[in-house]
Amino acid sequence: VNLLLQFGILGFIHSNVVEPAVHKVQLEFKNYRAEVFDEDGNFLPERWEAYNRKQGLCQISITSGWSQYVVLFVWITAMLAEFRTTYYMARSIRRMPRVRSAALMLVITNEKTSIVALTSAARLMLYLFVCAPKFIISCNLLFLGCQWLSAACTCEDLVLNSVALEFVLTIDEMLYSAFMPPIYRRAVADINFFVCSGRSKHCDGDHDMKVWSSYIWSVAYFCG
Repeated sequence: VNLLLQFGILGFIHSNVVEPAVHKVQLEFKNYRAEVFDEDGNFLPERWEAYNRKQGLCQISITSGWSQYVVLFVWITAMLAEFRTTYYMARSIRRMPRVRSAALMLVITNEKTSIVALTSAARLMLYLFVCAPKFIISCNLLFLGCQWLSAACTCEDLVLNSVALEFVLTIDEMLYSAFMPPIYRRAVADINFFVCSGRSKHCDGDHDMKVWSSYIWSVAYFCG
C-alpha cells in the first residue's frame, strides 16, 4: 500500500502538477521572447516598457535570484540525506552474515530483539522492496522537485512547493503511525541490525580513520 501510494502520488505530481507548471513558465518566456525581442534576438527597451505581462514574469522564481538557489540547495540537501540513508541501509543489509534457516536470523533476549543474519531470500526481499523503491522515489523526487521549484510562479509558491514535496517522503511514516498498533511499533523499534565487524578491539587510529572516512563521504555526497 505504501509503495502504491508513493508511486501513484509521484505519477500524479509529474502529470498534473510539474508538467503544467513547467509549460506555463515556458509559455510565459516564449511570449516575452516574441514580444520584447526582434527577429535577430536583440532586446528592444521600448517594447519592454510597453510589455503588459512584466509583473507576472518578474515574479517567477527563476528570476528571483539567490532565493531560488537557496531553496533548491535545501531541497537537494534533503534528498541527499535520503540517498545517504538508503546507502547505509543497503550497506548494513550487505554486511549481514548469511544463514540457511530463517530461525537463525534473530536473537531474542529480555531487553531487545537483534537481527544477526539474513537468509538469501530475506536479503533479496529487503533489496527489492525497501532499498530499491526508496532509491527510485528519491531520484524521482529530486528530479521533479528541481523542475517544480524552478517553475514556481511566486516566491511563496517556491517555499510551499518544497514543503508539499516533502509530504511524499513521509507517507510511509504516516501510514505506519496511523495503522500500526503501539505495541507493534514498540516491538519493531526494539529490533536492531547487529552487524559484526569481526574485530573486537579498535585502536585510536582506526577510530580516526573512520571519522575522516565519514567526512569524505559527506563531502562526496555534497559535491555529487
